[in-house]
Amino acid sequence: MKYNKFMNGYLAIILAAIFWGLAAPVQKAALSAFTPSTLSFWRFLLASLIFIVFYVWKKEKFPRDLKSIFKLFFISSLFSLGVAFYVNGLRLTTVSFAQVLSLSLPIFTSVGALIFLKEKVTKLQFFGFFLGLVGLSIIIFVPIINSQNVSLGSTLGNTLILLANLTMAGYFVGSRYVSSKFTSSTLTLGTLLSSLLIFFTLALIESKTGVVWIPSTLNIRHILEIVYLGLFGSVITFFLFQWGMKTAGAFFAGLSPYIQFPVVVLSGVLFFGDKITPIFITGALLSISGSVLASKLIKKSKGR
Repeated sequence: MKYNKFMNGYLAIILAAIFWGLAAPVQKAALSAFTPSTLSFWRFLLASLIFIVFYVWKKEKFPRDLKSIFKLFFISSLFSLGVAFYVNGLRLTTVSFAQVLSLSLPIFTSVGALIFLKEKVTKLQFFGFFLGLVGLSIIIFVPIINSQNVSLGSTLGNTLILLANLTMAGYFVGSRYVSSKFTSSTLTLGTLLSSLLIFFTLALIESKTGVVWIPSTLNIRHILEIVYLGLFGSVITFFLFQWGMKTAGAFFAGLSPYIQFPVVVLSGVLFFGDKITPIFITGALLSISGSVLASKLIKKSKGR
């Protein structure tokens, strides 16, 4: 029975990673009609409405004391900030390259676990940090040095993607820290509501500059993109990930970027014409190997 529970947890994280991976090209396509803030607002509005119905049906109890609410929304706001950085960065870089940069997420998560959760790190894991950085450096700098015509996106876009990974790492570490205090459903609802509030505020500010909430070019494709992002890219994914992390463990959950990687890169090649070179493959393999070694330190937490 326990074995089946853990296997279901692994399956939940794998499915969440696939849905999350497909969300990247869907967001990229939707940004042709929406601004990052309005796209994220409609995404999290739909997601929140769907999940509130599920939350009430399950008769879950949302925390009422101010301390718990503040803690929940503070951690959730890190996710919202990460989405804001990511969706703005994605507009300025390629889908495939954004995913390569996302391989830094397990490294950032591991460092956060080391600093804030007081987890131990081995020489092998330090080597993993180094290997991951070498892989990313190869992908970024070798084409530039060799004057190869490879689209790496803009410096601003890539910086925003890295900032997204940094804040997402804070969200993962924070979620792990409070996972014993809140249910998976409560963590998910807190994340959705926090994101809805933040992106409503940003979209409202944008509307004062003439940006419309519903673009004039809106068509059925854009509506389906919002539905995918709200349902599969948010509600189902968040619940699967939070539940999978509690049953299969934070270590396996931290490997989700590696599962997302082939999904995102393949979709980038098929739908956006991204080019995959031998240098890209070499750097990606080094980054994946280094991140796997580095993220091993989130297996156990000292004193937990």
